[in-house]
Amino acid sequence: MSLSPENDRTDSSLILIRQAKAGDAEALNALFDRYSARVLQIVRLRLGPSLRAKLESQDIVQDAFTRAVNGFDHFELRHEGAFIHWLGELVRNAINDRYDQFRAQKRDMRQENPIEANERTDSSRDFSLPGDDPTPSRVLENREDVLRLSAAMDKLSQDARDVIVFRDLEELSFAEIGRLTGRSEDAARMYYSRSKAQLAGIFQAM
Repeated sequence: MSLSPENDRTDSSLILIRQAKAGDAEALNALFDRYSARVLQIVRLRLGPSLRAKLESQDIVQDAFTRAVNGFDHFELRHEGAFIHWLGELVRNAINDRYDQFRAQKRDMRQENPIEANERTDSSRDFSLPGDDPTPSRVLENREDVLRLSAAMDKLSQDARDVIVFRDLEELSFAEIGRLTGRSEDAARMYYSRSKAQLAGIFQAM
């Protein structure tokens, strides 16, 4: 029985991860190439509209991948989605560090107004995908949809963004999402469904 293209991709990703864990630098580079578009979108949507205007998304992607190279020996392949979830954690850390640097520079230069308190919250907001429309890969391949998605995501609450990015981009189970967001597995599933429905309505209206 032949595998579907999605299963083929997952299987080949697992092979690359195992090869990279064994010290194969080419396999690690191939992994980064494969996930770079998704990581860039995670970065853009995590930043939110305010920080997106102040921090360079590509710099954060590069920072996250540098951290991945330096820390790959400590990465544990616990499940199929572990790699993209790990990259998501590195993105969050990179954004927070660059935010802190930006604030320090801003205080020193005193050239702009103070950053609003909720901008740090923006940096932890997450990416999502519209209702039952595009899959992650299809959204990432369509620039117009990416721009609409960014604008629609900006209208959601932080919690809604969190649960959608964990599920749709980092591919976590609802049990894992519940643990990360302080909900039961069933509550995480229900909140995700409501958040996706809200996003779908915003996306389609645009």
